[in-house]
This record gives sequence, structure tokens and C-alpha cells, in this order.
Amino acid sequence: MKSKSDTAVLKNFGFTQCLADNLIGYWQTTCQKAQAALDSPLLLFGKEIIRSPRQAGAIIPSGRRLAEAMARHAVADKGLIVELVSGTGSLTEALLNEGLPPERIIAVEQSAEMTSYLRSRFPRITVIHGDATRLTQLLPEWSIDTIVSSIPLVSLPSSDRESIIQQIQQVANGKLFIQFTYFWGGRYLEDAGFKPLYTELVLKNFPPARVMTFTV
Repeated sequence: MKSKSDTAVLKNFGFTQCLADNLIGYWQTTCQKAQAALDSPLLLFGKEIIRSPRQAGAIIPSGRRLAEAMARHAVADKGLIVELVSGTGSLTEALLNEGLPPERIIAVEQSAEMTSYLRSRFPRITVIHGDATRLTQLLPEWSIDTIVSSIPLVSLPSSDRESIIQQIQQVANGKLFIQFTYFWGGRYLEDAGFKPLYTELVLKNFPPARVMTFTV
């Protein structure tokens, strides 16, 4: 038969065990929330701005309306849609929402961290970790219908911009090229031989943007 002191010890032990279990559960939940915050698209984008501000080209990711405007003009006849600089995936999501088959979407992303994030978020599309100055190596002999670009061409050094434009001309000659910009002047694509088809202004984006569609 247990004494009163033994019963008290058991009660204290049970209370301590219960408290420990609650603390462990709280700590696990807190850690999970902290990890989710660290993996959030906005934080990933913020890291890229700090790491390479000229390549990010903006202080926030592209908005939904801008992504939808770009995706509307993308054409996938028998070839592929190539997305340059996918970032947090807002344009990728818009392309999928337009009904484009995921197996015909290829995302080229320079950031290793963003590449891992995109592969996790969109497991059915092909995500290539690479630089747009090497498109002929990254996309060898693939049939491409449209290139959709979020590269901040204006903010890049002129040598990098010219290299990327030349690469696009080589892999998508005669095909569609869609580029958005926050810059409202300049004819660097037209001067390189791109033929403008139409322009759409997206005023309900921050900041307002211009979506330009060309034939390469």
C-alpha cells in the first residue's frame, strides 16, 4: 500500500512530465513556425536583394496581375515555354493557371536557393540552375515557342545585357519573347533586332510595369 508521501511524489512527477511535454510541444511548434518564416518567399526574395540587388531589379516580387499579364501572351504550340529568372514563382503559377502543361515549362534560375524553393513548390516543371548568359548550353537543341523573362535587363551591366540578348536570339530565333520592365524608356531590344508586337501596361502592380511582346 502506497504512503501519502509516495502518492505526492507520483503526482509531482506526473505534473512535471505533463509540463515537460507541453513545453516540448510548444518549442516544436515555435521552431516549425520559425522555419516556415525562414522559408517564406518574401524572405527568400529579400535575401536575393541583399546578395545581388542589380539582378533582383525590384524591392518586392512581381505581383499577381503582372504575372497574369505576361502569362496571357505566352504561346506553347509544340515547343516549350522558358521562364528566365523565376524568383518566387508568381509567373510560374500564372503560366500553370493559364492551362500550360507543367512538363512544357522550363524555369531557368540563377540563385541556388531559389532553385531549390522552385523545385519544391513546382515538382512537375523542370527547374534549371543556371545563368541566362549560357542559354545555348543550358537549353541545347530544345524546341522553344516562347521565352518569358523577368530579368531586369536595364539594371544589368551592358556587357551582361548584350550577352543575354544574344543568347535569346540564338535559342529562340523567330519565336516569341516577353519581357516586363519598370523602365518606361529605351529601345535596347528593338535596337538588337527584336520586332515589337504589342505592349500592355499593368497599372495595378507596384510599381506599375510594362509588358512587351516581341518576335525574336
